[in-house]
Amino acid sequence: METRSSIELEEGWAIVQIGITKLINVIEGVPESPMDADFFMKLCTTVYNMCTQKPPYDYSMQLCKRYKGVFDDYLTSKVLPAIQEKQDDVSMLQEFVKRWANHKVMVSKISSYFNILDRLAKYQQQPNEVFRKQGRGLKRRSTRGEGGPGNLKYKYRGVRQRRGKWVSEIGKPNKGGRLWLGTFDTAIEAAQAYDDASRRMYGGNGFLNFPEACCRVGEIGVIKRELIECDVGVSCFREVVYEKMKVKVRDAVIALINQEREGNEIDRTLVKDVLEVFVEIGNENLDYYVNDFETAFLIDMVDYYTRKGFSGIMAVDCMQVEKDMVSYYLHFSTEEKLLKQVQGQLLPENAQQDLGKEMQCKA
Repeated sequence: METRSSIELEEGWAIVQIGITKLINVIEGVPESPMDADFFMKLCTTVYNMCTQKPPYDYSMQLCKRYKGVFDDYLTSKVLPAIQEKQDDVSMLQEFVKRWANHKVMVSKISSYFNILDRLAKYQQQPNEVFRKQGRGLKRRSTRGEGGPGNLKYKYRGVRQRRGKWVSEIGKPNKGGRLWLGTFDTAIEAAQAYDDASRRMYGGNGFLNFPEACCRVGEIGVIKRELIECDVGVSCFREVVYEKMKVKVRDAVIALINQEREGNEIDRTLVKDVLEVFVEIGNENLDYYVNDFETAFLIDMVDYYTRKGFSGIMAVDCMQVEKDMVSYYLHFSTEEKLLKQVQGQLLPENAQQDLGKEMQCKA
């Protein structure tokens, strides 16, 4: 493999910054030329090289810090002010939902630039199953094949271009034949997939497209696991935007729910979308939804019916209204807690019995 020259941190980051700027402009609605395949490949290759260069030119730690800094800067300068400047609750909620949706797109796109960190983490996490030395008894043949102009430019083992995409495959141990690894957007990704399979199938004896990455697997894997555990994209939005807006957003949602209880029509889809942010911000953990919304919602529900005078409201009718909310825009886990609140704090004993009978009949 040809020796490559080392990329300096600022030199490489300038290339990455071009891709990030293009993405932000698209999200913000600023006219921007699309990123072509050649530049995307250049960007991914640059990040890969910067993470696998020998010390002192290994910039994986610096890239991780700047990766997080991209989100922090954008959220602070663009996203939070855009939400805060809205004058009414509905517009504020709409902007909140829109910005969260855009942020998820941004996280997905930017993380693809740093795909190398994720792949190196997988190398460390997967078991090292060594069947035998790769190459012993196997015919070392090229798999580049025909069909793509990039085949002559990118001569990675196990990789070839086909119909504009890049495919990767590897020889099976002891059996002959080849194992299909998949189709990829870039030659780099296909070559990394080959190396991934080679390590798992042949251990340290397999042929690699990027052998210089071996010594860096441990350190980069640790860095990437930290990113995965805190989920950088989500945690940045949570710290910069969510924590500053959660009370105002929660109160606005509860106010809309009370308007619906009064018989007014509200944008139920908007309420549902906002509450999905409370769920998703915890990255499959409902603690944020429960602590930052559900608890206040249940307390407000009791206060609402207490203020209105519950004696004039039929128990089953009240319960049906609240259950309808659960079925449409509240998380399903709220239903049991809601029922306990209604039965335990709002209903007299005889009404609790009537409600119990009614619920049994509907069950």
